[in-house]
Amino acid sequence: MNVKRARTRIEEELARLQESRESLVAESSQGGAGLEGAAELSSIDQHPADHGSEVFEREKNLSIIESLEEEIGDARAALRRIEEGTYEKCEIDGGDIGEERLKAMPTARYCLRHQEEIEKDLRPGLTDA
Repeated sequence: MNVKRARTRIEEELARLQESRESLVAESSQGGAGLEGAAELSSIDQHPADHGSEVFEREKNLSIIESLEEEIGDARAALRRIEEGTYEKCEIDGGDIGEERLKAMPTARYCLRHQEEIEKDLRPGLTDA
């Protein structure tokens, strides 16, 4: 695995994620579907459906921002692992994550086997197909 290339990909993705987050926060804070816009909403002169749409948009934006923040954290953690020399190692057993997996998902923390176990634990009803 070319760790230098992986670092570049992760840094580019981190910049893109941060830009997306900042853009969405700025857009959301300008009213309408704004994060602070809820206090300014007036039920007078507004159809209830308009209010519902604005609430939906605010909640959607908050959900997207939360997801972006999680991805930003993953990217920063991957960069830390590169610095520490543990980037290509599974955080559970120290085994190789695998070049193909890291190419597909540069921020991967676990080998495929452990990732599957984690996801299965998160979804108790999930069974092997």
